[in-house]
Amino acid sequence: MALARVATLSLVNGHRTFNEGIVGNAFDPNNLPVQMLSRVEVVQDGTSPIYGADAVAGTINYVLRRPVDTLETVGGTSWSKGNNNWNGTLVFGRTWNDESVREGGFIASFQHNERGAMRASAYPGLYNDNFAPYGAAPSLSFASPGNVVLGGTTYAMPSGQDGRQLTLSQLGSAGSVNRQNGWTGMQAIPDQSATRFALNFEQNLTDTMQLFADGLFSRRTFSRLADASSNNLAVSVPNSNPYSPCNPSHYTSGVVTGPAALLDACVTGALQVNYSTVSLIGPRVNTGLSRLWEATAGMHIDLARDWKLTIQATSASHLQNTGTTIPSAPDLGTFNFFCDDAAFRCNPAGSLSQMPWVSGTSMNGTIQDHFRYYQLNADGSVFTLPGGAVRLATGIEYDDMSSEKHTGTRFHVYRETRSGYAELYIPILRNLGLDLAGRIDNYSDTGTTTNPKIGINWSPSADLRFHASFGRSFHPAPMLDLASLNPIWMSVPVAASAISPALCPLCTSPALYGPNGANKLVYNEAMGAHTNLVPETSRSFSLGAEWNPGAARGFTASVNYWWIDYINQVSNPQNNAGPAGQINQQYFNEHIIYNPTFFPTLALSNPLAYFEPEPHANLADPDCAAVVGRRVNTQALFDQLVRCAGNSSVGAANAGGQALNGPVAGSPNDVLAFGYYGQQNAGSTRANGFDLSAGYAWESEWGRWKVNGVGEYVREFEVSVIGGAPVMDEANRFGHPLRFKGRGQLGWARGYAVGDLSASLFINYSSAYRMDLSLLAPGVPASYASIDSSTTADLTLTYRSPGKGISVGLSSQNLSTRLRRSSSIPRAAAGRAFCSIPPTDFR
Repeated sequence: MALARVATLSLVNGHRTFNEGIVGNAFDPNNLPVQMLSRVEVVQDGTSPIYGADAVAGTINYVLRRPVDTLETVGGTSWSKGNNNWNGTLVFGRTWNDESVREGGFIASFQHNERGAMRASAYPGLYNDNFAPYGAAPSLSFASPGNVVLGGTTYAMPSGQDGRQLTLSQLGSAGSVNRQNGWTGMQAIPDQSATRFALNFEQNLTDTMQLFADGLFSRRTFSRLADASSNNLAVSVPNSNPYSPCNPSHYTSGVVTGPAALLDACVTGALQVNYSTVSLIGPRVNTGLSRLWEATAGMHIDLARDWKLTIQATSASHLQNTGTTIPSAPDLGTFNFFCDDAAFRCNPAGSLSQMPWVSGTSMNGTIQDHFRYYQLNADGSVFTLPGGAVRLATGIEYDDMSSEKHTGTRFHVYRETRSGYAELYIPILRNLGLDLAGRIDNYSDTGTTTNPKIGINWSPSADLRFHASFGRSFHPAPMLDLASLNPIWMSVPVAASAISPALCPLCTSPALYGPNGANKLVYNEAMGAHTNLVPETSRSFSLGAEWNPGAARGFTASVNYWWIDYINQVSNPQNNAGPAGQINQQYFNEHIIYNPTFFPTLALSNPLAYFEPEPHANLADPDCAAVVGRRVNTQALFDQLVRCAGNSSVGAANAGGQALNGPVAGSPNDVLAFGYYGQQNAGSTRANGFDLSAGYAWESEWGRWKVNGVGEYVREFEVSVIGGAPVMDEANRFGHPLRFKGRGQLGWARGYAVGDLSASLFINYSSAYRMDLSLLAPGVPASYASIDSSTTADLTLTYRSPGKGISVGLSSQNLSTRLRRSSSIPRAAAGRAFCSIPPTDFR
């Protein structure tokens, strides 16, 4: 089912797990070493009535291996153009008192992975901001060697020189320019290190009582050479700088000579220079740490008849840190801005760490989460029908989660959930069963919800089974979306020509321009979220069949049709529309405060100032007190809102410390509108499609063979970004599901005296898709927004020695690629090798 991960519930051994991420919305299965998994169970229907609110689009249960006497080691490496990776895993298990009342055991796994960073330079056709070959702008003029800039005209510094004797005459002619790819020195994929541990434990106390426990620990770090824009310096270099061509020491006569325009620049006392330090000290560095531990313990108790009681509890904690190392500005009086870094050591000798311009680290933020979960469940048969025993499962749950975030502003959020559920399976006939389920959840921050589900299973023959289900689901907003944050005011320039003249005839009137000339400024209020967020809800239906014909042993096939109607989705669509787009589209008016001067009609229906009674408004300021909680539908009120936001003395308490650009009082026409960019109940999605699978396995004198294929066809994926916006089929649009994607496999295996050999060839297909034109660089033709379908091939070879020996494997991904624009999109192949020592009985 093609929906976001935030709508899918993940379980481990059937119990809830901690959801991590920036807003705590998803479980990361990579926290579990793959060697610890026994199987993965997937339920594609909406299962909120049984498992809880997160299961809007389905449930995935990661079942760990049960205890066994074993010692296993697995090691592997993989490589692709630009990066290399390796991993090692140890699995250890022990059992005791086999086949006795006190039987027990454990299995544990330790894994370490190192993933190297992928350099952007390895794929110059993909990671390149020079769009001149496509009819758009070239790379910027920040480079090394750099450029002297006079009134928008560039003069390129010559390469192959160290700047010590550079003269004005040696600079390039007017209009010459040095350019440098903005991805220089950057990494497309970060360097990552991960250590993981997982445990599964069982112990029988009596013949009717069993203890169980499982747990995991994960520590991951990353480091990435990221955005190099901090290295782009537009500086005014004084003539006293010893490397400036305006310095008389560069001339034998001690008199500066050269082109008149450059001489005039020297007279001002400084040259304007565009320069990049990335070749010297590298771009800024993003770093991060994620540390998670989770433990679950419980007891199974056999009761009278076939009833069983399960009591369990889970506790988890998660810490996430992110930081950025940013290059600081060099000393304008001593730094050599005029040298070619590629050819010379341009700046003073000594360790870079001792230089005044080298990076300093700043911490971006810390998130600390805690999670507790308790469950009491009973299940068993209640009575018998001709089709079999009617079974009932019922239980109660309690969980709470707290999150504390430090990002300059510190805040804390907390949620408790109390739940009760019941599921009744009724075997009407031996081949016809009815499944009824219901659940009630009470959230401390979003209220109470009740969700039912009904399912039917029918097997008209031993070879064929049909199933159908319908249910209603509920998903509360992520906790951090409900946090009340200080507003942050951001100014965005909007060209007058970008606004529809039908909406704003006066936008082109020079008499109404503010101090920014032809550019109007839209100030966007970005708060954490509306405090009146309501939960997301959905209805889902599925109908499917599985066919395993006895006459064709080894053949299986299944088809499943799914349909879902998902409303009140939490998002911030204005961010995607852009400042001009959100005005022109007219879908977002309930979140825009218009300036009556430009929009007299639209301003009459303005929403509340701050869009709700804003708790952070500084009511000591009379302008703020006048607009808080009021509809700003007059020019006087709008002017007061502008002054409230622009008053720097108020801004620290009222606007996140960011006042408007320059003094705003007396120039309200500089502000076209106020827009809201925070999280809100905005969109809806109605989607339906088919999941398909088929396979056949057989044996011949040449070995064992299998052919299978899986695919998903999205028939419709209709999205409305906000109430009132048109409904559009977004399948095959970037950021949404593809219309069709599939994977086929041809496998072969055969045993030999020296061991077993197997091979599998996989063919992957993805349908064509299109991007929004807004994602293209300005000037790039619209034809580049269409991306053709792709077909790739993967190959895996595995050798297993006889008995409990060694397994060695080699795999290659992306052996072939078919892309319409293969000249602009790189083809990359990847390889992987592993060595495994299977279970060893050490007793």
